[in-house]
Amino acid sequence: MSHSDQSNLLEINNLLTDEFKDMLKAYIGYDDQITQAETSLKSIKKKRTELKDKMYKHMRTHNIDEISLKSGKIQTTVSKRTVGLNKEWIYKRCLLLYDGDEKRAEYVTEFIADAKHRPKKETHSIKRVKPRKKKNKN
Repeated sequence: MSHSDQSNLLEINNLLTDEFKDMLKAYIGYDDQITQAETSLKSIKKKRTELKDKMYKHMRTHNIDEISLKSGKIQTTVSKRTVGLNKEWIYKRCLLLYDGDEKRAEYVTEFIADAKHRPKKETHSIKRVKPRKKKNKN
């Protein structure tokens, strides 16, 4: 470690109060708990989704729309949502608008999709970055 690295480390250590060190330890503890809980939750949700798909197929096969339970009911549902915009869709719509004029459609599509002119949003926070695990090359 170079002399400047050592002096930077000493300077940073002096700035870290005991109160901040306690906050840091608590943050890391909470972060570890959240990671563990998210892993468990992901597994549980995957199992639920698999059951949901099987139950839906069974209910549709037997023309069952609803099952009443003491705590509520289980229903088959269909939900619809509008798909997000993308360049391909915008281009196709512009082609229709401009009666097949590909140059105009391309120009308008690029004008709309140009990332340089789209609004930017900044979020300020801290995050924990763990070193990557090296892959074994066999």
